[in-house]
Amino acid sequence: MVTDTEFITSTRAEFISRLKETGVFLIFAGTPKPVTSDDDYRFFGDLNFRYLTGLDNEDMIYAVRKTAADASEMIFAPEKDPLKERWHGARMSPEEIREKTGIEQIKDREDFEAWLMDRVHEGEQIYADLTSVTKEVEGLQALTGQKPKDISPVLTEMRLIKSPYELACIREAARITEDAIDSLKECICEGISEYDLCTRLEYELARRSDPTFAFATIVAVGENSFCLHHNKADRDMKVTKGGYIQIDCGARVNGYSADISRVIFCGGARPGEDPSDKRYVLHGMIKELRKKALEFIRPGVTFEELNALMRESLGGMLSAEGLVKEDESPIDSAKRYYWHNTSHFLGLNVHDVGGRDRKFEAGMTLAVEPGVYIPEWNVGFRIEDDVLVTDGGCEYLSSGNDDIGEAYVCI
Repeated sequence: MVTDTEFITSTRAEFISRLKETGVFLIFAGTPKPVTSDDDYRFFGDLNFRYLTGLDNEDMIYAVRKTAADASEMIFAPEKDPLKERWHGARMSPEEIREKTGIEQIKDREDFEAWLMDRVHEGEQIYADLTSVTKEVEGLQALTGQKPKDISPVLTEMRLIKSPYELACIREAARITEDAIDSLKECICEGISEYDLCTRLEYELARRSDPTFAFATIVAVGENSFCLHHNKADRDMKVTKGGYIQIDCGARVNGYSADISRVIFCGGARPGEDPSDKRYVLHGMIKELRKKALEFIRPGVTFEELNALMRESLGGMLSAEGLVKEDESPIDSAKRYYWHNTSHFLGLNVHDVGGRDRKFEAGMTLAVEPGVYIPEWNVGFRIEDDVLVTDGGCEYLSSGNDDIGEAYVCI
């Protein structure tokens, strides 16, 4: 497999080849966001900057200057400063940046504005990722007097189709995520709190992967699963016999995200013992929906077509369970119990770039998560895996394991 440096070098070459206009093209890493006057949140850099450089360092800028004759690339980075590094940690040297990125021109970050104004005075057009939340992008027009043009569509098109290197990272992130979830089972017991389970899960994720997870970890016991983004684990919500736990989490590897959801049944009827147990009835629905989704996903279809299939399929199941009201159709009934979309793009971001109306293509990666939530039964959950769209359909990047027998914990 190629190294990360080889991947980002070839990715930048592809990016530059797609730039059809001349001008200055800028991607900002971003700056830390303050928590208080003397502390910052953990830095999480701009994903397009990471995509093109492999770096997750603050206050850097990747720049391409393209003329009719050629194109040159450079990074503006903070200089080494022993006093500041004493407080905030070592900065990369120009030599380290060159070795990591393969970019030869490394310039002082403090020289950026003067360099940019020279380009503006020479009549060159500025381009930037206008979807970025970095404050430098917001200030470009005020600084230069010129309205930047958006370069994000080029990067979106590139990021939608994954290379073998990217697929390997997502597979590894999924493997780590599932290992962390599996390790949680040994500490599940009656009376343990959501909070204890969540902190243990995040420990298991952190020691295996990047320190910044794909998203806020969700551990929802019982009725808390009806809050889809329940990411504030409750010390007072405890595991009970005959209940269940919804888990939704994701590790990162080299910046690439996994997104895995699992449900764990905690005591009560064992698999196959009590077919009237609503946990198992719902699990059967979810398994069938997952099977249909995986059979349906292929090049040329869309998220909305997938959602429509899920609603239609669930409608029949709900009718068989007597959950369709007299004055509604099965599909309308499905909308009452199917609360979120079935799938989304996956990559550097857990909800990665790409329009919802975009037709699937081979090489795209998706998280697929049929979920059904039935308040009348006091049970609702999803099971989610990560997949690759292939020429003939799709294949799992994660395990695809939805066997509730392996997710049953005797308490």
